[in-house]
Amino acid sequence: MAWSFSGLFRQRTVKETFDPTPIAVGIVPPSLTDTLWALRRTEDMVELMLSFSGGKLVSKIDGWALVPDGALTLTAWFRPQHGQERAAHEPGVFTGKMSGMLSGWSRVVVKRPAGAAAELAFTAPELLKALEDWPLVLTKNAAPADGETGDFLNIGVAHGVSLDAAAKAVEQLKSAGAKIGRKVGPSTGSGVLDTKGRTTVQAAADKAVSKVVTHLGVTNPVLIDAAHRTFNEGVTGYLGVVELLTPPGKPVKPPLAATALELPYRLYLSPTRKERFRHRTMPFAAAGRTELWSSRLTLKESAEPGGAEEASRDPAAVRPIWTPDLVDPPVPGSKAAAADADFAMSGLDRSDLVHLGADYGAPISGLSTKWKPTPARVRRLELSALGGFLDLHGHWLEPLPAGISLVDWKHRLSLGRDSRVEITRAGVLAPFGHKAVFITVTTREIRDIPHALTPGDQAWFADVALLVKRTYIAVTEPKKRFDATTLPSGGRTLPFAEVEILTGVTQTNGWFAGDWPQMVGLDAPVSFAVKARDGAGRTVRFTMPMAFVQMDAAVATTPSQAFRNSYNAGPATKDPNLTRAALGRQVVQLAPDPAKDSLSLPVSLFDFEIEEFKAASEANGGRHLFRPKLKMAKVEAPGAGEFAGGAKDVEVAYFKAYATGGYGGANAGEVALALATPLPLFAPGGGASSEKAGPIATPRVAIHGYSRLTGAVTGDASAAAGAAAKALDAVAGGGLDPATLLPDMKLLGAFPISDLLGALKLPSADGEAKLGEAMRLKREKTPEGERAVLTFSQSLKKEIGAGLVFSPAGGAELNIRAVAAVPSAGAASGTPAAQSLDAAVTHFGISFFGVIRIDFKTLAFVIRPGAKPDLDLVFADPKPAGPGPLTFTGDLAFLQQLADILPTSAFSDPPDLQITTSGVVAGYSLGLPPIQLGALALSNIGFGARFQLPFLGDAPSLRVNFAERHSPFGILVSLLGGGGFFAVELDTHGLKMIEGTLEAQAGIAINLGVAAGAVQARLGIYYRWEVSTAGDKMTFEAFAELRGELCVLGLITVSITFHVALGLVKSDAGKELVGKASITVEIELLFFSKSVSVECERRFQGSKGDPTFLEVFPAATQPSAWTAYTSAFA
Repeated sequence: MAWSFSGLFRQRTVKETFDPTPIAVGIVPPSLTDTLWALRRTEDMVELMLSFSGGKLVSKIDGWALVPDGALTLTAWFRPQHGQERAAHEPGVFTGKMSGMLSGWSRVVVKRPAGAAAELAFTAPELLKALEDWPLVLTKNAAPADGETGDFLNIGVAHGVSLDAAAKAVEQLKSAGAKIGRKVGPSTGSGVLDTKGRTTVQAAADKAVSKVVTHLGVTNPVLIDAAHRTFNEGVTGYLGVVELLTPPGKPVKPPLAATALELPYRLYLSPTRKERFRHRTMPFAAAGRTELWSSRLTLKESAEPGGAEEASRDPAAVRPIWTPDLVDPPVPGSKAAAADADFAMSGLDRSDLVHLGADYGAPISGLSTKWKPTPARVRRLELSALGGFLDLHGHWLEPLPAGISLVDWKHRLSLGRDSRVEITRAGVLAPFGHKAVFITVTTREIRDIPHALTPGDQAWFADVALLVKRTYIAVTEPKKRFDATTLPSGGRTLPFAEVEILTGVTQTNGWFAGDWPQMVGLDAPVSFAVKARDGAGRTVRFTMPMAFVQMDAAVATTPSQAFRNSYNAGPATKDPNLTRAALGRQVVQLAPDPAKDSLSLPVSLFDFEIEEFKAASEANGGRHLFRPKLKMAKVEAPGAGEFAGGAKDVEVAYFKAYATGGYGGANAGEVALALATPLPLFAPGGGASSEKAGPIATPRVAIHGYSRLTGAVTGDASAAAGAAAKALDAVAGGGLDPATLLPDMKLLGAFPISDLLGALKLPSADGEAKLGEAMRLKREKTPEGERAVLTFSQSLKKEIGAGLVFSPAGGAELNIRAVAAVPSAGAASGTPAAQSLDAAVTHFGISFFGVIRIDFKTLAFVIRPGAKPDLDLVFADPKPAGPGPLTFTGDLAFLQQLADILPTSAFSDPPDLQITTSGVVAGYSLGLPPIQLGALALSNIGFGARFQLPFLGDAPSLRVNFAERHSPFGILVSLLGGGGFFAVELDTHGLKMIEGTLEAQAGIAINLGVAAGAVQARLGIYYRWEVSTAGDKMTFEAFAELRGELCVLGLITVSITFHVALGLVKSDAGKELVGKASITVEIELLFFSKSVSVECERRFQGSKGDPTFLEVFPAATQPSAWTAYTSAFA
């Protein structure tokens, strides 16, 4: 067996004692001022650097001995125990060339315990045994997890002391320690004992410990050391006779006189006072092979002192106590530096581990309590000349210190090389706040790596053990419930009562693009599968990206606010799809509505945002300072698509009054949802005109929102600013004004329905019933399938109008019911909905400016699928001994006799019904045969009426005529005759047109057989007055016509016509006198006919009218003239 000692003396004392061997530059630990001894044993590769302080070497007969000269400590230095290697990313390109860096030296420091032998033989076996038996010298931050009392009890019971006796000994030791603590405490204001105080405490400790161990009959130095520490615990947290009375504080760099293991790279570990190192003092060989020497960390009570082996089944504990990368205080939301991306551990990881393991009293975000560090557990920690062995697991429970998100650390390495490193950081997934962890795993794997070759050589591969790094997210809180206590606004801004993330673990090759995890090689973010339950118990499924927020950032005010701003940023800053989820028209209850379910809508898309939640705690959904909020939903308006030109997805958000206060109070109308853009129904010229709603009462309305009471809330269809808010606020305020509910809906295109309805008050049974009747849009399920139904029903009791007057009679009602069958799921895309319509207004009359009144019994319009529209117009029954339903008065009273002839039932299923894209025209005409009574002849006598209902918003009109201009009636008495026609047209705005012609004529005819001839003269007038959007126009014309005709043998006919007319045309554009004269000659010869006409026209333009005062006296441009004018009358 070969031993080798070498000495290097910086203070060259006792140099002559040993044969000095130079130590290579670069392997000596820095900053050592003591003598450094190299201990090497070649059989089992022991290689240590030893130093001591507080003692001296004394020559003995059998060698040298180490004698205490104060507090004797022994330090063993170990060569670098770990090498940090660069890792490859999965997936990636593996080159086989990965650089690495060695850690620094590690040291184990022990001190001579009280009661130990007076001297220590300076031999390898004794020095190695001292490293086992003597207690470790540790920094004050390396306290055991459960204090010193538990340490004494465990060690005492392990060495045969009964539990009762050990417990009584603990009380005695702590009582004695407290007594001496009170004695020396007042003189130690700085928390540091002076020399006198240390001597006093040391003496009292030796006395108390000696008394206890003598009584117990135990002289084991391990138990004696635990007794000293239990005594010190009574001295107001005193942890050692040379240390502070105050408890451990912030992490500090460990001194050279304390144990510190740089394992792994740049991270210093320290055992606690419950551990010690065990190793063989002599080489061990079996089957011809010698075991590599190593020193293993174990619990003190794991085996009897001096034993050759230890086999503790309980893991030892170590604390990360220091790193050169320490950031103090930690910065919430910090990310690892880019330079650390290729290594198993980053500087941020090491800094967080030190805070978790050794930062006593660190603040916790949002809590008044302080952090209590806990050590990591090691199943194996060995130090050897070839590198360290480590199997460690550190786990820390939330809440964590401010700025820390690391919760789990697993590290396995052998002979200084990593096998598996796993770093876990806690966080939450936005928007819903499920707890999750982001795990970084680095493992050593054997890969076939192509070697660099000289051009022309054959390629070959070699197996190389590389470190491969992967990252993934695991959801630790799959299911999360939401209610009024866990969400702002009482939970009203989220439609879900429970959200469960079905994706337990993402693929293990992810990375981060900002806060959103993505897969390597893909631009799209990772999507999480979600199952959610709404307030009605309905379950929906969808997928959406989620952002991972480290817990330290989520619970701190400033970084949490920064994340909220980033998450809620608009499309100009981020991809809007990152916060959206497609639901594929699954039905979701967006707000509570258990009775009617009118707020359960088919949803195409949800867009979420997050909002601040200051009352965050574990008891109400988690400590993260944000909660989910539904920003916008694209929903299918129930039934609206069929009446608005096809399926319509509208964007809705929660109504402000509902979000802040719910139902009732300021939201008496129980409005829950507001549309971002109103959805017009039956818009003129749009995809769904009034042809689908019927011309009787065209709703010029738009859906602005949804209420639990009324379903769809309608209002002004215009895009005017505030129109939607006006409609919703009216309903929410509880006073429903029909002017906002149905602003442009007009009966017969002229009478606003809002003027016919009274104001409704909410909430009340009467108000809710009337509001429900006024306008309801919903879907119904029938045995034939699903259908959309739009209903409107209201009694009419109020007379409105001036000049044009609507007069409801008893039982007057307006009823509209539109039904659209929803196309089946298998129908071809674009298949229109089969629609039917019933619209009717009953028992009413219309008076036109005091000259015409029409009384109706029924005015109905019906559409059925596969059939032509039908108009049913029934006039009111004639009054007994009174006029009929059509009454002419005033200036038109002379037409009453004609009106009485007109049959009132002619418009019920009329013979003439024309359906065009612009409207419906129902007409009726009645003609009489010619009448010959001697010299009196009547011809072309006819009566007609026509009722027109436009589709596109124009007013309905009624036209009544006696004969027509192109076919006037005729009266002939001998040689004298006459004729004419009369027509009047009215709409619901008033008189639209009146025209007529009266003429007189005389003629004589002679037939001589061979030749025949006739002469005819006509005189007459024509009058027409019409009202249009361009203005009123009046035409008055007088004419004279002379016509002569000669026919010879029936073969040759010659005719000549002279026509002279003079007319006056007056309109808003001015007056015009028009004169026309024409002569027409026509010759017919057998099959040949020729006509020649010569016309002459003269126009005389008149003035627009008398000039105005300002036109003749421009005072605005000539102030002095105006002054002179007014002064003349002063």
